[in-house]
Amino acid sequence: MLRQEIDHIHYYSDALKPWIERDGPPRRVLIRRDPRDLSRIYVHDPDDGGYLEVGYRELARPPVSLWEHRLARSRLRRQRQGEVDEGVLFAAIEEMREIETRARATTRTTRRNQARRLGLRVIAEPDPRLSEPASPWPMRAVDRTASSQPFDVEEW
Repeated sequence: MLRQEIDHIHYYSDALKPWIERDGPPRRVLIRRDPRDLSRIYVHDPDDGGYLEVGYRELARPPVSLWEHRLARSRLRRQRQGEVDEGVLFAAIEEMREIETRARATTRTTRRNQARRLGLRVIAEPDPRLSEPASPWPMRAVDRTASSQPFDVEEW
């Protein structure tokens, strides 16, 4: 019988039925997956040399990365969840995504509120250090007290 669970995620495709119903000792098959998207695996078919694409058994599950999957499992271990099944795993992933979304919104709101508070402050006296920008390059001294002369106008 073909094992259809990998890392607590169940996969299924109708194309696997002949392999599942096969009599005799179980055959080893090569399974590959993309670590960026665990929503499908690729099972090597030794008969024709191609790969079968096999998706989640429950198609409503969101695609997850291997990194996110491992993070959820370690989080469940820290919470002392003894039995990890597919439902608990995807609930943990969804909870982590919600925390991230709330943190992003809270951070954005906090930044906006700080900017609004800074905009409301009234500067009583301008800081003289801010009137002339400091430059790391030496510049020629410019006489700013002399009146400026307009350019000569040439007519063509």
